[in-house]
Amino acid sequence: QDYGLAALVLGKKGRPVSPRGLIFTEDNINSLLMQRYLSAKVRRGGGKTKGPPAFTQEDRDSFLVSLRKLIE
Repeated sequence: QDYGLAALVLGKKGRPVSPRGLIFTEDNINSLLMQRYLSAKVRRGGGKTKGPPAFTQEDRDSFLVSLRKLIE
């Protein structure tokens, strides 16, 4: 879930995957980092942002599918 760490891993030609099964790529990391920046800016201004939803069995299953895809 750490977009900054995922960006660093991508820079080293790694293949990061989130606990919910999202495979981070060069195509999606910039928008995720921008979203993180904008949320932090709102919080610094006194606003509130929602946290992630509760982790579900579907999230676990998505992670396993993505992990298998990466190691095959």
